[in-house]
Amino acid sequence: MAASLVDCRCRSVTLMDMTRSTLEQVLEVEEQKDWRSPLIQWMQEPVADIRDDPVGRQALRFYLQNGILNKRSYMGPHLRCVSEQDREYVLREVHEGCCGDHIKARALVGKVLRAGYFWPRMRTMAQDLVRKCKKCQQHGPLIHRSAKIMVPISSPLPFIQWGIDIVGPLPQATGQRKFLIVAVDYFSKWIEA
Repeated sequence: MAASLVDCRCRSVTLMDMTRSTLEQVLEVEEQKDWRSPLIQWMQEPVADIRDDPVGRQALRFYLQNGILNKRSYMGPHLRCVSEQDREYVLREVHEGCCGDHIKARALVGKVLRAGYFWPRMRTMAQDLVRKCKKCQQHGPLIHRSAKIMVPISSPLPFIQWGIDIVGPLPQATGQRKFLIVAVDYFSKWIEA
């Protein structure tokens, strides 16, 4: 291994010999089965006729390239199939990474697809992520819905149904009056105070 030591006075490369390995521990990684496993297995060893096997029919939309499963796409780039462990990372990186702009679920899925990644049920996972994102909840648009469904009130004739309310306290008037009783006719919107 070689390393360069930058010195302003001379331009030389120092070669350092390593006497021992820098790897202190080798971890065994077990390949876990996920949604891609049946497709990869079928592509490496087709078991049955494509028409009879549901995995074979599904495998027509995918292909293997250097041991990596990719999904064919008609209008965009071919999509790399992501494992279950990497899904959360890809979504978070697109949603709130260095170029993330905290977009809603539908736009987030489109952006992930344009970036070249695919996995089943992307939309539901994106909806869950956006729903749990604290910044999206704080800065998102407010939903102005009433607590109950509004029911229109119909009045067939004038002065049949009235709405009465008390307004106040107001500045004191003659006779020490502070409140005002207001009545509104539902049909004609006539106001009596």
